[in-house]
Amino acid sequence: MDPKTVPYVMINRRKDLDYIVGSMAHELGHAAHYQLVGELGDWGAHDISNIFAETVSQFSESLVLEPLLSKTNDLEER
Repeated sequence: MDPKTVPYVMINRRKDLDYIVGSMAHELGHAAHYQLVGELGDWGAHDISNIFAETVSQFSESLVLEPLLSKTNDLEER
């Protein structure tokens, strides 16, 4: 993949908003990560572990979901 290529995000279409928001945040984490790696230069020169890539995406999910979860104490709503 060319480092100048703009990453895109694909998610499954579902009706439950919590899945959509969480998945979009996760996949945007991957997109941001690969965009930043691409700015370093040659993609082939940067061997990225799956654990690191998933850590970035999990962090992205947390940035989105934690503020939403903090708005309620109702366990069923969470």
